[in-house]
Amino acid sequence: LLNMPTPDKYGTQEAIAFMRQHIDYQFWYDRVKPGFPLKEIDKCQYIAAMNPKSGTFTVLDRLLRHFAMFTCSLPEDGDLTLIYGSILKGHLKNWSRPTFSMAERVTAASIKLHKMIGKLFLPTAIKFHYQWNLRELFNIFQGMYNSVQSEHDSPTDIVKLWLHECNRTFRDRLTNDRDLQIYDDTVSAVLRDRSVL
Repeated sequence: LLNMPTPDKYGTQEAIAFMRQHIDYQFWYDRVKPGFPLKEIDKCQYIAAMNPKSGTFTVLDRLLRHFAMFTCSLPEDGDLTLIYGSILKGHLKNWSRPTFSMAERVTAASIKLHKMIGKLFLPTAIKFHYQWNLRELFNIFQGMYNSVQSEHDSPTDIVKLWLHECNRTFRDRLTNDRDLQIYDDTVSAVLRDRSVL
């Protein structure tokens, strides 16, 4: 990650400067051997990423000029509903009608819970693993897709499975009793919301 090395007191990042020297000149000096001979490194490519939530948020322009930059924002709720809802409907299409009808509601509940978790549990120095992205949403639906009709063919079973997958994805990463209580209250609020489940 380009923005993770800590800047020194002069505002430079040693690891980044080292990488930029190689990109610009294709060599480094060997500081161990007498005379500082060149060490040439050929046919090397760099692919880099930046963490949007921690580290420094600027990188030297002299380095950035070597990269094509792409930024990705999270998809809108409608896009997520279309993607995950369509796949879940495809999975449940031959199940009982009441169970099939849960696909849209489970999708809406998952997206709502995911957004709420992202706002409630922000990363800190101690809780640096509180990073919530589309991987968590995918994990919930992956568990739902692995369900078997003979074991989950009722709306109640689908909601229980959804709750289990949410707990596995979110609750298992929480670190203290206060966060666990906040999570439980949040899930209860989503379950009580009749517009969702």
